[in-house]
Formats: sequence, structure tokens, C-alpha cells
Amino acid sequence: MNRRQNKAIACLGAVTGFALYRTLRRHTHSSAPQATTAVTAPQPEESHKPNSTEHPPIETASRLRAVINWSLQLLAIIVSIALTFPFVFPLIYEYFLPSFRYGGLAARLALLAGMGLAAFMLIRRNTIPVIKVMFGLLLLAQFFLLAARTTETMEASANPVALLEATAFGVLGLGIVLSVVAAWCRRWSLIEPFAVSILAISLGVLCLPGLNVATSPLGYPDVKGAALLFATGPKNDGVLLSVTTDPLNPYNFETGSSSEGFRIKNRGSRRIHWVLLLTGDARLYVSRSENFTRSKDLDYDGKLSMPSVILPEPIESSVYIQPLSGPAQLFSGILRSKSTASMAGITASASTSSTADRTAVSLPEYGEGNLKIFNTSVKRRIITLLSASPNTRAPDNFTVNVFGGNLDPSQTVTLSNPNDGSGPSDSPKLAWTSHSNILPTYTVTDQNQADLVSDLLFVFAILIAAAVAGLLTGVQILIHILSSPDHKAENKA
Repeated sequence: MNRRQNKAIACLGAVTGFALYRTLRRHTHSSAPQATTAVTAPQPEESHKPNSTEHPPIETASRLRAVINWSLQLLAIIVSIALTFPFVFPLIYEYFLPSFRYGGLAARLALLAGMGLAAFMLIRRNTIPVIKVMFGLLLLAQFFLLAARTTETMEASANPVALLEATAFGVLGLGIVLSVVAAWCRRWSLIEPFAVSILAISLGVLCLPGLNVATSPLGYPDVKGAALLFATGPKNDGVLLSVTTDPLNPYNFETGSSSEGFRIKNRGSRRIHWVLLLTGDARLYVSRSENFTRSKDLDYDGKLSMPSVILPEPIESSVYIQPLSGPAQLFSGILRSKSTASMAGITASASTSSTADRTAVSLPEYGEGNLKIFNTSVKRRIITLLSASPNTRAPDNFTVNVFGGNLDPSQTVTLSNPNDGSGPSDSPKLAWTSHSNILPTYTVTDQNQADLVSDLLFVFAILIAAAVAGLLTGVQILIHILSSPDHKAENKA
């Protein structure tokens, strides 16, 4: 334990010891007048015998009851605090129950049990005042912890199940606190409509994030960049560019970056020089720590920077729907006839955006490069690496294949561009083949998640209706109390 925890335990022990000492002193002084009265009052001679003992057993029993009462109430405090620990420190149940799937749910249930115990001791009449103050502070701390975790989940989570769980536990925690308030203010005639209205309003507010997640629109991510291949050799010699990526299964869930690999194959009968230009979101992390691999005899240049230019018109046989600017990478090499070169790594940015049941994917542009759109410095750099000017292949002699990973059995492609028969269909694989530049975009729907979202949307709608009904009930109770003859008589008095 750290110093703060040691200080907290020491302070709690000091307060508990002082309160126990004051209670014992109180019982001792309360029994002293009885002993004095027994000595001064006229008693028979038998009562003044040296062996007569009447009051010590009564005093001892009173002290014993006080000690037992204190011990039980202190034990209740310890139990309530212990039930709070798994919620505050999730590493506790992760350490003891590493394979337990419902550790977070169990921690929330334990916190509610601790709050219920604290509320019971606060409502209980025989609770010692000092202990009651300690339970009040503990209940407030537990409620604020639950409120903070609920707010964090509502702001950060896009999982409807997590939002429904946070809503349920938040409302239950607020109900426990309001039950204590209602018990303390039971003489106030308006406490019932006040508590019901607060609970109904809180339920409605907590349901709004769940409704937002279940009904949020899906938009395609803003992906910029391209992977463009430049190659020498005769125009009639075939060249293949294969791209393998898996954006639906990201390498890093926080950043959304995914795996991406390139393979260049010389289908012709002559040796060619080639350069692969990666710009924007098509770039790779060139580091062994990021699982980067490449073929032998492959050169790399990561210092190239593309100037920001606005393209006047799309070049023929190319997409180029956006400017190619910013940092860029150049991979180059020489390929003999029928040989291949490859490289693979992790993308520099995400290419997906998701809702609870759908995922939209935008991939960079893949295809053959054209020097006409670049400035002089970039042209010179590419020509230097190629040792000659690149040739633009005929449509039938240049092929680009894009593999987007595999689909789960519950996933289906709802929208795909391009979708000319070469794109995704009923096949579990995502693949496109084109003889010109390609800019794939598609949307995948998870049917299992769609069914779950539909069911949870129905549950949230019921909870919203219950919140409205609770609010109307609170208003109705308030109107009934204000219009009752007893309340009017109190106001006149």
C-alpha cells in the first residue's frame, strides 16, 4: 500500500478508537449514579454485606452490548468498503479471476451491494451517530464513483450492451441514494413526487446515448493517398500489382491501423525497373517492431515530400480524385522475367468508420502512376530510380488485384464501389480486379449485431416510455398533494 492508503487507514483507526472510547465512557458514567443511589438509599442490613454484588454484572453486560454493537457496525463499514474495491480497482478481479468474462458486471453488482448496506445502516435507527456519519460519507463516495464511471461509459462507448448496462446500474444507484433521502425527509409531504421525478428524468437522460448509438448514421472515412506503380519495359509486357489488406481486423484497435502488403510481378520476358510510390494513408510503418518485411535487393526512400497541388482534370485510365500531397515513400528495385518483389507492414492511419452493426471502409487508390500530375522534383526522383522514363501499359497488360480480407459468416457486403462483377458478392472473400486504377469503398453489415441493435433499440424505447410514465406519475402525485384539503389547511395555518 502507498502512503495515502496508510494514512487513510490510520485516520480511520483513530476515529474508530476515539468513538469506541467515548461510548464506553458514556456507559460508565450512566451507570455511576445508579451505584451511588444504591449506596446512599436505605437498604436492609443484608444488602451491606461485603460479598453483595448487584450492579457490576449489569454494567458489564451493558459494556459488552456496546462493544458488540460497535464491532458489528464497524464490520458493516469494512464489508461495504470491501465490496467497493473491485469496482475501483479492476485489477483485483482480473488477477484472481483472469478468465472470468463477467468481472465488470460482478464489480458493479458488488458496488450496488455495498451501497445498499450503507443505505440500510443510514436508515436504521440504532446506528451509532459517528458510524452513521461514516456510512453517509461512504455512500456519497460510492455514488460519485458510480456516476463517474457511468458518465465515462456514456461518452466513450459505442456498444449498446455496455450503454444499457451503465443505464441500469446508474438508475439503481440513484434509487438507493434517493431511498435514503426519502427516509430522512419522510415528514416532507412532497418527497414522494420529488424522488419519482428525479428518478424518471435520470432514466430518460441515461437512455439518450443508447438511442444515439443505435440510430447513428454511417459515413465513409476520409482516406487520402495512393499506391502507384511506375515501371519500365515494353508496353506489351504485363505487370501485376497485388494489394492485400484487412481493414475489418485492425492491427491496432485504438488507432484503427491495419495490415497492408504489396506484391509486384513481372509477367513479361524482359527485365524491368520499377518504383512503387506510397502517399498519404497508403504509407507503411517501416520498422521491424511494426512487422515490416520486404524482399531482398529492394531499395527504400522515405524522405520524399509531395507538394500540395490541385489537379486540373483526372488523367485518363486513372482515378486521382484527390490531390497527392504530403509525406511519401518510394520503394524500388529490378525484376527479371516472371519474378516478384513484395513488402508488407502496417498502415499509417485508419481506413474504417463503424456504428454498432455496420462498418464503412475506404481504401487508398491503387494502380499505375502517371508522371504528368507530379512536379519536376518528383519526376526527376522517380526517373533517377528507374534509370529511364516509365512506360504506361496497355489496359490488358496492367492488372491490379485488391484483396480486402475475409468476411465472417454473419457479415455481408451491402454497398461496394466498384461493383462490376469483379468485386465482393456472396463470396466470403473481399476482392477486386481491374486493368486501371481502382479506389475501393464498401460497407459491411454484421447481421448478429444488427439483430442485437434492433432488440436493444426496442428496450431503450421501453425505458424512455417508462421514464415518461414515471415523470407523469410524479406530476400527478404532486398535483394530488397540492390539491388535498390537508395541504390547504397547512398553508392556511
